[in-house]
Amino acid sequence: MDAEYAYTKKRMHFGKRCSFTDVDKVEMEIKSNPALMNNYIRMDPVTHATQCSKTYAVHEVNTTTATYKDNKMFHYEGGWPKDINMLDLEQTVRYRRKIEKDELYIHTMLQLLPVNICLRSPASSLQIIISYT
Repeated sequence: MDAEYAYTKKRMHFGKRCSFTDVDKVEMEIKSNPALMNNYIRMDPVTHATQCSKTYAVHEVNTTTATYKDNKMFHYEGGWPKDINMLDLEQTVRYRRKIEKDELYIHTMLQLLPVNICLRSPASSLQIIISYT
């Protein structure tokens, strides 16, 4: 015994919109009474006063306006003296060696190193800095 049903219907007879014939029933209809309309007074809520409302202080404050100016800079590689051409590799290497031998540079790096390690260690523990090599 086959549990199969062949559904034969033309394409134009299925896929149409549903057509519902039920209509909302009106349960009760209340007509307006013209005699009661004379008792109706329209009140503007803007000019209406209430007793239980919040009181706000009304005052004006003149603040100084801050003027901002946008400046843009293309920072290719900076910090070089004007007589050093940053595109010339030999000049930049020579200048770096000269600065790295300076006593003030060594002292400054020794002061900045603990701060750098302190700031970088939480990022390392959270693995924010990832090496993709």
